[in-house]
Amino acid sequence: MNYAGAVTIEANWRGRREDSASTAARLAAALSQLETISPSFRGWHRQGMRNRSAVPLLITMPPQITELRNWVDENRTYDKRDGRKTHVGYMLSANVCETLDFSARFTLLDNFDDEYMWLIKKFVLTMDVPKVNPERLCRIVRPGLLALVMAWDPEWAAVAPSNYDSGQSVENATFLNYPGGWMVYLDRERAERIAEPRDVVVERLQNGGILLTATEELFDVRANAAHRAAANRIQDALAPLNVGALTVERPIILES
Repeated sequence: MNYAGAVTIEANWRGRREDSASTAARLAAALSQLETISPSFRGWHRQGMRNRSAVPLLITMPPQITELRNWVDENRTYDKRDGRKTHVGYMLSANVCETLDFSARFTLLDNFDDEYMWLIKKFVLTMDVPKVNPERLCRIVRPGLLALVMAWDPEWAAVAPSNYDSGQSVENATFLNYPGGWMVYLDRERAERIAEPRDVVVERLQNGGILLTATEELFDVRANAAHRAAANRIQDALAPLNVGALTVERPIILES
């Protein structure tokens, strides 16, 4: 398939520790909201435990809480704590069957620790559409981002998240808790800690959060200088949230 490229929507949070019932309820809300955006968000096939699972391979739509709770429970993660095997969270994923015009997949990672937000609690939705119809992404990314915000109540969420504070790849990159993106959402607490960047679309949401949008066109940070400049302005605005960010040996995937 000749895709325009993958676009990722990611939502991250910290603090709350949820059981399988509350996790299933949030997952059901996310899947229901996505289906209202586009019929392409149907036909989710769960991954893992294909033979032994009590859950159908094709996730029931509209979502069934009991089914999703069983799926979450089947995908617990464990670690050794004080020499004992301990339940430390959940990790599960699913994908929409690839068609001629759309492909999507999501991963939920919810660990109970809170050291680094970007490593611990997140919902990641990745979508592909063919090059012949890139405008389709423009129609679904904003409502898709807001759907995840409504379902997961994150601190931060973004479309096409990355560290846009540099135009070159470097060996030792600062891996930010709150990176920039095509669109960036911040909850009320974090929104109150930043100054609004100039020359980007700024929306104040009913829940007190803020949505920053670099461009309402199809985002092309590599080839479009105006898009790159807007992404940099958003990244600069997020600087107060990234004081003491972790530096790791990994490249920033951004070249001019």
